[in-house]
Amino acid sequence: MKNVFIPKVLILFVLFGFSLCKSYSKTNIDSLWIVWQDSSQHDSIRFTAMRSLIWDVCLNASQDSANYFTQMGFDFAKGKANKKEMAFTLYMETRNHYKNNAYVQAIESAKNLLVICEQIDYKTGCSSSLVLMGMSHFNMGDFSKALNCYLESIKINELIGDQEELSKSLNNAGH
Repeated sequence: MKNVFIPKVLILFVLFGFSLCKSYSKTNIDSLWIVWQDSSQHDSIRFTAMRSLIWDVCLNASQDSANYFTQMGFDFAKGKANKKEMAFTLYMETRNHYKNNAYVQAIESAKNLLVICEQIDYKTGCSSSLVLMGMSHFNMGDFSKALNCYLESIKINELIGDQEELSKSLNNAGH
C-alpha cells in the first residue's frame, strides 16, 4: 500500500510557501508605501523606499501601476532637483515600456534618460540608456539606429573601463 500522506503534506507545504511569499511581498510593498508617504522621513530614506517600490512594481505589476509609481518618483526627484533619482525613475520607466513592447515610448524615455545622465556625467547611465534605445530600435526593425546606439554604448564602456557593460553592448551589436 502506497503512503499517500507524503504527497499531501508536500502539496500543503508548497501551497503554504506560495501564500507566505505573496503575503510577504504585499506586506513589503505596504511598508514601503508607508515610508514613502511619511514626509518626516529624510529624503534619502524616502527615495530608497520609492526605488524599492518602483523596482518591485515595474517587475511584477501592470504597466499602468508601474507608470504611476515611476511618474510619482520622477516628480518627487524633480521637485528636489535630484537628477540621480530622476535618472533612476526614467531608467525604470524605459525598462517598463520596453518590457511591454511600447518601443516608441521606451525610446522617448531613454532619450530623456540620456540627457539627464549626460548632465550629471553618469557614463554608465548613458550607456544603459543607449542599450535600451538600441534594443527598442532593433525590435521595431530599425537595425541601423539600433547598431548606432550599441556602438555608442561600446565607446562609453571602453572609455570608463566597464567590462561587464561592454560585453553586453558587444553582444547586442553582434560582435
